[in-house]
Amino acid sequence: MIYCITSVGLCAIVYTGVLSLFYLPFVNYHEVVPTLLACAFIGLSWRRIFDYVSSYTALLVYGQTSSPVSQILSIEKDFKSSIDLGKKNLAKQLNIPYEQLEIVTNTDHRAFYQDYIDSNKTVLIAEEVEDQLPSQESPTSSPLHNLYQTMKSSQIGLVLPLFDQNESFTHVLISSHKLDNSLFTIEEISALQKLLKRIQNLIDADRKVKQSQALANSIAHEMRNPLAQVQLQLEHLAELVRNKSDTSLMQEYLEAGDLAVLRGRQLIDIILREVNDSSLEQEAASPSSIRVAIEQALNRYGFESNSIRDRVKLNDGEDFVANINDTLFNFVIFNLLRNAIYYFDSYPESQIEISTLTDTHENQVIFRDTGPGIDSRYVQRVFDDFYSHQKSGGSGLGLGYCRRVMESFGGRIECRSELGQYTEFIMHFPVQSVRLDEVKQSSNGPIFKASNNQKSSVRYPNKPSKTLAGKTVLVVDDKEIQRALVTLYLSQLGMHTIQANDGESAVSICKSNPIDLILMDIQMPRMNGFEATALIKKITPTTPIIALSGESSPADIEKMAMLMDGRLEKPTTKNALAELMKVKLELPVS
Repeated sequence: MIYCITSVGLCAIVYTGVLSLFYLPFVNYHEVVPTLLACAFIGLSWRRIFDYVSSYTALLVYGQTSSPVSQILSIEKDFKSSIDLGKKNLAKQLNIPYEQLEIVTNTDHRAFYQDYIDSNKTVLIAEEVEDQLPSQESPTSSPLHNLYQTMKSSQIGLVLPLFDQNESFTHVLISSHKLDNSLFTIEEISALQKLLKRIQNLIDADRKVKQSQALANSIAHEMRNPLAQVQLQLEHLAELVRNKSDTSLMQEYLEAGDLAVLRGRQLIDIILREVNDSSLEQEAASPSSIRVAIEQALNRYGFESNSIRDRVKLNDGEDFVANINDTLFNFVIFNLLRNAIYYFDSYPESQIEISTLTDTHENQVIFRDTGPGIDSRYVQRVFDDFYSHQKSGGSGLGLGYCRRVMESFGGRIECRSELGQYTEFIMHFPVQSVRLDEVKQSSNGPIFKASNNQKSSVRYPNKPSKTLAGKTVLVVDDKEIQRALVTLYLSQLGMHTIQANDGESAVSICKSNPIDLILMDIQMPRMNGFEATALIKKITPTTPIIALSGESSPADIEKMAMLMDGRLEKPTTKNALAELMKVKLELPVS
């Protein structure tokens, strides 16, 4: 108010002075033409004069040459250039961390505040919500208290919805508190609302672009392991043929290769469904036994090995009827399995337990894994599209897809987690009037038949290069199949190998073992390849570290060039490894 009143007042003084000195003394007040000219002068010069005066007023009031409103609205040009650039500059202007500012469509972030905003049509500010808490009610009986506790635990300071002409909000800005703990002002909120209205189309267009990028990135990332598995089985078969070994072992490798192909097809189906905007409600659903549906999904999932399958347990529990589409339900289970298994190598003691519970009003399927857990600040965000927690290379669409599937079943899904302990996904299903004995009880048998000891069931005589014999290579990758393939090639070259399933293990190994060369994956949980490389370079600066990576962003490639001594595509080949040894170890390879 001070800024606006001062700016208008100063403009009035400027015009009064100009007219008093150069106009009023020389005209007759009954002359119409001079008066019209004066009005035209004011009209034509008003914008420029006001902007000029406003800059000095802002300097007086705010200590800078433009008001916060003007600065926020000026960021529109940055959004036109790039959504990420606009977010970065907006976060800087609001004095909040860039990574804690989200501008998303409402369908992306339908969460804890949905009902409150639908009924109140207002901005949520943590401090105002706290002031409105009903003191006479207990925390468990107050929805507003639950809303505040969720905002507090997630460190959310502002939820700003943008409404369309039908009074439904289409976009929402989610922000943490400011770094200096100051409050959001009315003028900042007003400017943010204007800015969001102006960039709605830009946000929608950016979402479609990101969806396409996520599709390509996720397929490229997820397909590398099945392809590596097929490649590994082909190498095993080639060794059997070359050495004229017992052909009875070929069937095991053929089955493992078929399983890898099946897993690849499943991943493609999952990813394509994740980015499909078609309505899930149109998919046919029918009453089904939930335990039969779970068993069927587990039997159809392409586990990489029996040892991984053994870490997934369906607990005893009561069965119930759920109105589901089998294909969609399978994909929900597949997504949850894929996310949890991602951490199996890095957390060798982790397991997955699936339980069923029945109640009067709703039934539940509880999917629990004892992996790394999720920080409470991020639990509410895991169902947002394009959000991945400590996991690189995926689309960030899987759990958002699971949420939409559960809603199409008339139910819902929620996440609970304790950092370092567990993560639970609770699927809620409405109680059905159909009885279990009226539902067809059938389940497909298991399809995974690969031998547990297939890796040690045959020995391969190597023809190593004498120049490489005795050299030790550390292979760092969070995926066992990738390590197995590289180790096989290196053993054929006559080299010793040590394996590590994450960056922390690699650093520990380098402290106590002489290593000639390191092959380092980039995308790993707990400690990624970049962090591990920086620490290892301090321990053994002369040891070559080669990035063993799949798809990579331009920023990642630039970082590899700065930190590492080379790069190999994943899955790699024996020839590529041999050439690498020749160059990096400065040895001729026969």
